[in-house]
Amino acid sequence: GLLQDPAGAILGGGGFIWLALKGMNREPVGCVALHKHTGDDGTSWELGELGVLVDSRREGVGKQLVEMLLRQYQEAAGESEPLWLSLPGALDAAAPFFERLGFQQDTATDHEAGPRMVYHGAHAPRPSAAEVPQS
Repeated sequence: GLLQDPAGAILGGGGFIWLALKGMNREPVGCVALHKHTGDDGTSWELGELGVLVDSRREGVGKQLVEMLLRQYQEAAGESEPLWLSLPGALDAAAPFFERLGFQQDTATDHEAGPRMVYHGAHAPRPSAAEVPQS
């Protein structure tokens, strides 16, 4: 499971993990994960495990981590593979942060884990050459 083997659970499934390091000692101050989910309804990607130590908040660490994740999503995902995140009620205050980075509330579907936000920003997956219409 994720808690017993986070690297295996995330990296082994085709996902990615980033750590934010600070100072001369390269002390970890934040992290984020990009999970790849593959199922009968296709592939989707989830932004998860975003966290920044209290002493390093409001310094742009979370924004930098999400921007790295978005660039990787753009390279790794197929054109019809959405990126989403769960936003439980306790984290409602984080919605404006994610909205500024291109996420929107997903009101179309009811999810067991609570409200979701779906990415609609500039880092959309690039279409493959076969999918690009020729003019």
